[in-house]
Amino acid sequence: MAKSPPPIAACALCKKTTTLRWSHILSAWVYRRAINLYDDGNNKLVRITDGVASYDGQQLAEYMLCDACERRLKLWEDPAAALAFQPLGKNNVERFPALKNARLFAHNEQFHVVDMSLVDVDALARFALSIVWRAHVSEQCPKIDLGEYAEPLRELLLAADDRPVLPAWLQVWLQLVVREPFDRVAAKPWPRIPTPDATFRVFDVLTFGFWFQILVGPGVLTMPTSICASRSRRALLHDARDLGPGIMKLAQSAAAIGQLAKDKRNGKV
Repeated sequence: MAKSPPPIAACALCKKTTTLRWSHILSAWVYRRAINLYDDGNNKLVRITDGVASYDGQQLAEYMLCDACERRLKLWEDPAAALAFQPLGKNNVERFPALKNARLFAHNEQFHVVDMSLVDVDALARFALSIVWRAHVSEQCPKIDLGEYAEPLRELLLAADDRPVLPAWLQVWLQLVVREPFDRVAAKPWPRIPTPDATFRVFDVLTFGFWFQILVGPGVLTMPTSICASRSRRALLHDARDLGPGIMKLAQSAAAIGQLAKDKRNGKV
């Protein structure tokens, strides 16, 4: 979305009237990291919308928050950026600090559970919650609707204690994606209902190795907490076996247009 002059209006988080900042729905570091995936100087991002793929540098952002609230959310964005998958680092080495600091807790043929006590899981959980809340507020994410939980979540993000205990109706689950190239994918948050009779909703946030599931609603009380990141500081390792096919199908089936179509024909992408 193109920038217009900063308006003076109510901050979506603290409700104070002031000059608003240009606020990202996904954190700004996500876009910077996506651009840095390229080692050939190509800094063009590809967006897939309604089955059409094109080069698009447009980022999900709008005037939403005041300066103080931007700084508040940064308390959780910075640790997430430091712990997420980092394609290129010193000596051109890829790193995934969250995975490096995970310790195997339990496993079977289907699941690997890791203990995340060595990393700031509270910050990761609040980072994911802030993205879902921002998406709910934004007109650019109409499918994200927190309903009656939007206001309690706003108050939670604004709490004086930046590590408040999450209410019983809210859980944050975390999976560490350990399969290339899905460990370097970032996506607009999306909603889902687990089953037709479920009494809670799930909002997914996928960004650079972190796949968060935010569970919201009264049915959350029936969910186990032993592998819930926000309750037990544990996560699952995920090889993208159910995530990967959907992303690949989306990418392969999208009709390229404009310069992207030309680059595909010339074998550049």
